[in-house]
Amino acid sequence: MTRLEHEIEFAPPGFRWNGQDAEGLPLIADVDGTICVPLLRFFGWSRRYKRVKISSMKPEAYVLREWWHHLHSIGRMWNDVDDRVLNEWRELQKTELNEKGRRVRNDRSVARKMEIVFTFYDRAMAATIGEFDLVSTNGPITCSEPLNISEKLARKFGLRTARTWASADKASYSTKKRATPDDSAVSVILAHLRSSAADVGLCERNWCIGRAMSDCGLRAMEVAGLTIQALEEGLAKKGIVVSQHTRALGNRPVRLDELDETDERRTHIINALRLLKRKHHENIHIPIKGKGDNEREAPFPIDYVMDLLENYIWSSRQDLIRAKSQLPPDAVFLSDSTATALGKGAIGNLMKKAFKAKNISGSGQRLRAYFGHSIASRYWSEFYAGNGFRWDQTVENMTLDMVAEALGHKSVSTTVRFYVETAMVSFFKLPGKSALPELREISKLFARHHRSLDRRHYRKIAGIVERMAAQTPGFEDVLDALLADPDYAMQDASRAVAAALQPMASPQHSLQLVPKNA
Repeated sequence: MTRLEHEIEFAPPGFRWNGQDAEGLPLIADVDGTICVPLLRFFGWSRRYKRVKISSMKPEAYVLREWWHHLHSIGRMWNDVDDRVLNEWRELQKTELNEKGRRVRNDRSVARKMEIVFTFYDRAMAATIGEFDLVSTNGPITCSEPLNISEKLARKFGLRTARTWASADKASYSTKKRATPDDSAVSVILAHLRSSAADVGLCERNWCIGRAMSDCGLRAMEVAGLTIQALEEGLAKKGIVVSQHTRALGNRPVRLDELDETDERRTHIINALRLLKRKHHENIHIPIKGKGDNEREAPFPIDYVMDLLENYIWSSRQDLIRAKSQLPPDAVFLSDSTATALGKGAIGNLMKKAFKAKNISGSGQRLRAYFGHSIASRYWSEFYAGNGFRWDQTVENMTLDMVAEALGHKSVSTTVRFYVETAMVSFFKLPGKSALPELREISKLFARHHRSLDRRHYRKIAGIVERMAAQTPGFEDVLDALLADPDYAMQDASRAVAAALQPMASPQHSLQLVPKNA
């Protein structure tokens, strides 16, 4: 692959665009070393109008730099392009080979690159980059007409409401979501991770990595960034202060990962964790730096923390560091070949291989989705019961907020709502989430009228539910007639239904409505 002449940097702290902080904004240089103004204005406009977060501009910047380099190599100005030029670049990427004779990019990655380049031209007029719009249904860069439907409907059917490149590969976008693995599938994946590596130490490491995703909800980048210092800080919040149980080692204290097998301080830490469990503590909250440098405290189950310490940090990880004769890095998960921090790419590949080996659809992200479903179910059950089984907005909001926090979302997102709604469906054993609104209204009615209802009423309501569930012939017709009869006002409906049920104590009784004039 050819080295690109267009250098790329990212704006330092204090850099501002249009009066707003723009640290990290991509700055791409032209071949003469000057800033490439069209790209700077595009990214500056994107920052001002929040098209995407600055952190999401980085991959776009590398694609646009590559596009700029291609234009320079064929002697084209950035605003002298059409469908033919874009098509030629797409085909060039599809056929490009590396030094080993393998394709550099797959069709999906090429399609994503073309989408980024199209977006640049599609937004050029809005960003006041060009004098005229290069994108239209008639060209030079042809586009499809946007669909005039709501965003909600578009998401439901996997459609796009924005303009798209008319020549885009139609199969490049997949709206099919991978299923979230259930308990059984996750157990299979974790068992494979713990048994398939070259040695026991690697097996334990891989198993702990998988559980960091399934039990703690970490992304691959967060697993890679997990540190010994973060574990020490989490333990300290529970009163297990490691520094108080360490001796000086040169000019620094002994760290958590340096306690050897003869050190009684290991026993102290494990016993303290077991005591927390006996006192019904469930988690140690570990500080994590997540997506977009957002910080949160991720819940690490106490059992997982003990397994992580005893089965990996105090065993094969220490052996690896001793073999390399070096000071231990702060990263928890290390490469067995270099004893340095394991990268997020390596972690992602490890998970993909495990799913593929067991013929289960998914990746490490699906383990995180499994965590999302699990913790949503747990919080919903806990808050619903704590609210006296009254289903109100407070219970929903508390669940949504806690799930968002556990997953590292800055606000309640569509994904978080999906996890919580799925938890409700599972809790109430509903056929689907479409039944949730009606069930919510019934719950609110119980909450509103609970002072007027006694045990007799609840028994009768239970009888109604049982008969309707059993589809007793004619029963719903009786209820419909009673509720529709003007002689029975809505506030008296419960008494009317109770009266109708009285003669039904005998199973041989024939259901009939007695005319009012009889």
